[in-house]
Amino acid sequence: MTNRRWLVLLICLLWAASIFATSSTVITPQAFFTWFRADVFDDPASFRRFQLFWGASWLFIVKGWHVTEFAILMVLATMAIDAFSEHRKIRNLIIAAALCVLYAASDV
Repeated sequence: MTNRRWLVLLICLLWAASIFATSSTVITPQAFFTWFRADVFDDPASFRRFQLFWGASWLFIVKGWHVTEFAILMVLATMAIDAFSEHRKIRNLIIAAALCVLYAASDV
């Protein structure tokens, strides 16, 4: 049981580190489109349709991913706190939520 505790904590910390690492990397729209044009699309018309799609939906895709990655962090943090705490589960959930909100707020 002790090894499982540390494994859950390690996975949670690695996920938090991956959020930090990916949030610290900025890809400009120009670099993004240059990469897509060179490596994904052969047809200029298809690339233009992708540009229109991305322009209309990038906010939902990017912010949706942020919500997803912090939801995963919330689950992992709750599991890690549960592994080390014998308190009631709702208390651990509230602590995990507070920690995730603080971590998300620091991610600017």
